[in-house]
Amino acid sequence: RKCNPCSKNCLNCVNIKKCKICEEGFYLKNGICVPHCGLFYVPVDGKCQPCNDKDCEVCKDSKKCNRCKKPKLLYNGKCVNPCPVTTFKQNGKCLPCTKNCGSCKNKLPCIKCDKPYKLQPNGTCKKACSDGYGDINGECHPCKTKQCRKCNSNVITCDECEDKYYLFIIPGGKKDKKCLPVCPKGTYKNGKNCTPCSLHCNKCKSKIPCNECVKPYVLHLGKCVSNCKTGYVKVNGKCVPCTDKKCVDCDGNNLAKCNKCKKPLYWFNFKCVPKCPKGYILVGSK
Repeated sequence: RKCNPCSKNCLNCVNIKKCKICEEGFYLKNGICVPHCGLFYVPVDGKCQPCNDKDCEVCKDSKKCNRCKKPKLLYNGKCVNPCPVTTFKQNGKCLPCTKNCGSCKNKLPCIKCDKPYKLQPNGTCKKACSDGYGDINGECHPCKTKQCRKCNSNVITCDECEDKYYLFIIPGGKKDKKCLPVCPKGTYKNGKNCTPCSLHCNKCKSKIPCNECVKPYVLHLGKCVSNCKTGYVKVNGKCVPCTDKKCVDCDGNNLAKCNKCKKPLYWFNFKCVPKCPKGYILVGSK
């Protein structure tokens, strides 16, 4: 019988081809001692243990992979292909999309946000669209109306204007809206909106009273009418009461000058009297 040496760098062996324990600085791999375990293995207690994942080239321990064999990609210590949703491929790894993003090809821009988040113009995801943008199927698009702060889902109709602008509904069947620095004639500032004055009114500070009517209408007691009522006369677009309350119609240039009296009174020298003075007789309807 003869004592034969173990294989190179082996301290204890089963036979000359199969080592059990290696020298310090070497690792047991498939019965021999090696200075490095190489790809797909990791040193554990002096031995080269295979990585748990067969597609893992480099692992920190047998359970967690650090680098995968192509075309596999590293994700949370495992080898996968393709990358899961909410991640993207980069340098052999699956990296997370930006916060609240459900699908992306790079960190930015996001392709689709998680609900209820909205995709912003800069590719990020937020709970609401920024000022000047409207939500279309989870994406923020510019409002069509200039100086619009908030618009609805079709981005055509504005719901709220920027500061110092007022929302005006354009007359007509479409009911389109504009943001204007000054409310147009026939409307008045009502909060952040231009609200229509009363019917046939050209200028107002509230629904009622009207301050000026559209021609040929005349202003009577805060409203626009076709003709002045009895006892009033048109003066500069307004119905002004005659000086004498017994007068039906008076001169617009001289309100005290009556042209026609209420019955049963009589007209005399542009005044209303209960009966004709001595020396006068009733003629006509006055």
